[in-house]
Amino acid sequence: MKDKVEGLRRKYQNFRKGEEDPFTVRREAMLVFEEAKKSGRHEIMIEVEDMLMDLEFIDRVEFELHVYSLSELCNLLSKAGWETTATYGNLATLQPRTPLSSLNIVAKAQ
Repeated sequence: MKDKVEGLRRKYQNFRKGEEDPFTVRREAMLVFEEAKKSGRHEIMIEVEDMLMDLEFIDRVEFELHVYSLSELCNLLSKAGWETTATYGNLATLQPRTPLSSLNIVAKAQ
């Protein structure tokens, strides 16, 4: 256990310098944490928990999201050769859709 903790400390320090992959360090830290938990090594659990909290944020991602209206979706389906036959909020119960429900579209090939 002592060697694993020392190895994790080295990897964590290298991560802080930008020389180690955060996913690898996180995976190893999780394994060490579980082993420390099983053996009742609370001081190691606390140290590793601090490392894991620091490893929580990995990167920032930017993306675009287009939200389609029902009419836009129906038009896209039509252009692809489908005819919209019904819309539901819940397919299992055939509950009508509401502004707060899911949107389920039933379509058939034209």
